[in-house]
Amino acid sequence: MRKHVLLAAMAMLIVGSFTSCSKDKDPTPITKAEQLGARNWRITAFTSKQGNNPIIDEFALYAPCDKDDFYQFKADKTFVLDEGATRCNSNSPQTSVSGWDINADGTILLLLEMKGATSAELYDIKELSNDKLRIGQSGRNATTEITFTSF
Repeated sequence: MRKHVLLAAMAMLIVGSFTSCSKDKDPTPITKAEQLGARNWRITAFTSKQGNNPIIDEFALYAPCDKDDFYQFKADKTFVLDEGATRCNSNSPQTSVSGWDINADGTILLLLEMKGATSAELYDIKELSNDKLRIGQSGRNATTEITFTSF
């Protein structure tokens, strides 16, 4: 009997040592740059406001051929603007490439020559989740806010 108790105790000790050595590792948190690069992003809302004037829904003014455009943020800090299924001008390229960057704490997004702009633009990242990116700018007496939805 004593032999069986000793064997059972040894077996429990061995099994216990295997389970106590395994550590639950938390997965490495994904950076905001990686989060941007993991999906395609399409503008789904764009508003602007000048001074005391009412908010303008810029997205409502977009042509249907612009509403299907989407952005791909690449790990090499380039972004691809894809014209989507419908191009506004059949002579325009399907895609164009520009640059982007994000600051270390993930609060500011730099976009180089985003569609409609001819220079670098800095945006405050107001929200970034797996399915939504909301950025904004505030300047002298003017604000803009752009919302992207991932797919």
